[in-house]
This record gives sequence, C-alpha cells and structure tokens, in this order.
Amino acid sequence: MIARRSQLPLKTFLNTILLAGLLAGGACSRAKKPAENIVELTPNPRLRSDSEQLQTAVAKEAKAAEEREQAEQLKQSPAPSPPQP
Repeated sequence: MIARRSQLPLKTFLNTILLAGLLAGGACSRAKKPAENIVELTPNPRLRSDSEQLQTAVAKEAKAAEEREQAEQLKQSPAPSPPQP
C-alpha cells in the first residue's frame, strides 16, 4: 500500500510564507510614508450649535432634577418643632 501524504507540500508552504512576508513588508512600507492627501475637516457650524444646544438642555435638565431632589428631601424631612421653654 502506498501511504498518502496528508501534509502540505514543503514548496507550497514556503511559497505561502514568502507571500505573507511580502504582503506584510508592503503594508509596513506604506504605513511609513507621510500622508499627502489628508483632507482637513472643518467642523460644521450647524453641528457646533446643535452641540451647544444639547449641552445647554442637559445642564438645564440636571439643574431641574437637582431642584426636584431638594424639594423631595424637604417634603420628606419633618418640620422642626418649636423650642421647648
């Protein structure tokens, strides 16, 4: 009986390693180049105003929640009794 080789042939394995090395080397050489065509993004003024409006609304809601919490605490605490003579 002839034994079948279930392993990958050495030539194919070495070619795969070589190809992976070339691809990795090519990717690294590209990463070292300075970026030439980077577009500077300027913030959209409308988005900035939306952000400011959102921050204002959140601050107002936080203040209102704090006031509600203080009012709730005042309702829960008993009123101080007048001093006894």
